[in-house]
Amino acid sequence: MRVPASAPALDEVTDVIRLVNAAPRVAVVPGWHLEIRDEQWRIAVNGCEDASSAGHQVLVGAGVAVEHLVVALEARGLRVDVRVLPSADLHAAATVGVIGRRRASPVQLAVHRAASFGPPPMARAVRPSDLRVLNLTAEALSTEVMWSSQVSADLVLRGQQRLHPVQDAPPFATILTHGDTPVDWVRAGRALARLFLRATALGLDVHQELQSLSQEATRAQLRELWGLSTVPQAQFSLTSGHLAP
Repeated sequence: MRVPASAPALDEVTDVIRLVNAAPRVAVVPGWHLEIRDEQWRIAVNGCEDASSAGHQVLVGAGVAVEHLVVALEARGLRVDVRVLPSADLHAAATVGVIGRRRASPVQLAVHRAASFGPPPMARAVRPSDLRVLNLTAEALSTEVMWSSQVSADLVLRGQQRLHPVQDAPPFATILTHGDTPVDWVRAGRALARLFLRATALGLDVHQELQSLSQEATRAQLRELWGLSTVPQAQFSLTSGHLAP
């Protein structure tokens, strides 16, 4: 049941815009912009006849922005409905509608603080329990996360970077989706942002340069090399030091 349409307060708009603009960039040039229509918020893609025709990197980046938008609204006690590539709005990568109110949970508030203030000044070592929390975070967005410890050390990434799943190396994560469509790309961006913020809220430091596996050939190569039934879409690394026993 939707709440009655009402224009958001100025401080709410300011907070949301600040958090969305603070989202880590996947692409050098943002391919999206934020619009507000009463209680309806939308991330619209720039320069495309419709959002589904946008490139992989743009839609992953739009997904990151969508998740920062969701975080900002949820922390204000708003229940939201996210529609990815809605058929009724051809230019929107996603729309986020306000559908009610509830008290923000401690986790939602912690994630909001992470989006507002960034990594902790003194990051701690990563524990196995942290990886379990992050795995569940990815699953909640219909994605999966594969850590470097699950991949052989001799596999080459994009011809340059190697995964080093040694015990004292920071964990390196790859976001996986079940398909390779524009909807999956936006979903991967949402998961990338939520994992980034959840890790920060846990007191971990996350590498700021989020990576989109923008080339279809690269995604196909990694999928074959790793023997995956899912599709690798984006990557980030924790930089908090070794994985604690």
